[in-house]
Parts: sequence; structure tokens; C-alpha cells
Amino acid sequence: MATIELSPLTEHFEKKDIKALQTQLAEAGSTAVEVDDDAEAVLLERAIDESLIADLFDRLDGAEVCDVYVPPEFEGVLIVGSHRVGSAQGLLHALDELGEELEAEEDDEEEEQEEEYDEEDEEGELIEEVDEDEDEALDLKNAQLRRVWRVLHTGAKTALKKGTCLFIHQ
Repeated sequence: MATIELSPLTEHFEKKDIKALQTQLAEAGSTAVEVDDDAEAVLLERAIDESLIADLFDRLDGAEVCDVYVPPEFEGVLIVGSHRVGSAQGLLHALDELGEELEAEEDDEEEEQEEEYDEEDEEGELIEEVDEDEDEALDLKNAQLRRVWRVLHTGAKTALKKGTCLFIHQ
């Protein structure tokens, strides 16, 4: 199970790793990340099915899967110790694009459900779908994807606003 949290770098990085990250950010032409030892960690979500996060990141065009997203903007992924570090700004941009797709899918699902009730056979009786269990499972998974999307989107926006880091622990 995965968790998503906002916390300062000092919660999960050693001093040498923070220094290495700052160096890599400078080399990437980005600003340094602010280090606030007094900031508190905030758990956004716990016990998320890792396959949901994997599915969500598979759908994100151009966004690299990372376990840490920092406020400074830069391209690509930085490797610091055992951490993959990405830009919260890049994640937010990719999430915004995916959000439009998820909304469109949700609208399509609602239209399909309405159409199901309108279909009739030759004798004028309503046709019932045989695969209702599959449809319900797909609807549930899509609802769960949208929930994880909302948590990540809120986390990325808050990380940028507060100057903190978004961590995804898998």
C-alpha cells in the first residue's frame, strides 16, 4: 500500500542528499529548494493500492514516476541517493491534462449508462446488459483513479503554494 504526504526534505533526506539535490537543481538551471526544518509533515492519503498509482502514472503523458516532487521547476528526473525527484510543477501540468481526460471518461460513462436503459429489443422490451459486474468493477476503478488523481493534484498544488515537497511512498 502507498501513502501520499507533504513534508520537508529533512524528514526523508540526509544532509548530504539535500546538498546533492541542491547541486543537481543548480546544474539543471533551476532554483534551490527551500529547506524548512520546522515544517510539519501532513499525510494526505494512506493505504492506496499501488496498482492505482501505477495506472494513474501510466496515463500521465510526459510525467516521470518519482517518489518525491519538489517546488522548483526543471525538466526530467533527478536521482538523489535512492530517491527519484521530479518537479511538482511538471506533475501538476500533467495532472491537469489527465484531469480533462478523466472528466471526459466520466461523462462518457454516464451517457453509456443512460443509453443502456433506452435500448429495446424487437418486441419493445428493454435489453439488460450481461456484463453488469464488469461495468461496475470498471466504474469503481475509474472512481478510485479520480480520487487518487484529486489527492495528487491537491498535493502538487499545495507543495507549490507552501514550498514543501510531495512524497509518494510505495
